[in-house]
Amino acid sequence: MHSEPLAYTVAEATKAAAVSRTELYRSVQRGELTMRKRGKRSLILVDELRRWLANLPKAPASEPSAPAMSKPRGCKALNSAPKIFTPTK
Repeated sequence: MHSEPLAYTVAEATKAAAVSRTELYRSVQRGELTMRKRGKRSLILVDELRRWLANLPKAPASEPSAPAMSKPRGCKALNSAPKIFTPTK
């Protein structure tokens, strides 16, 4: 019998909530999310994570549900020609 955990580690919480580690810690610093300690391990209660997510602002109706895909960093556009240096007289 496998039951849902009562708490997540920071890594598990970021995966479950689909947020970055930085965003999670910023929310803790702002007092929006409570983190518990068990020895050296930081834990976030499942119910606390659900409450935090439910209290995030709602997206406007006109905003797309998923961000638009952008080209990866370091990729040049396919239609851009290389720049050639030509000395002037």
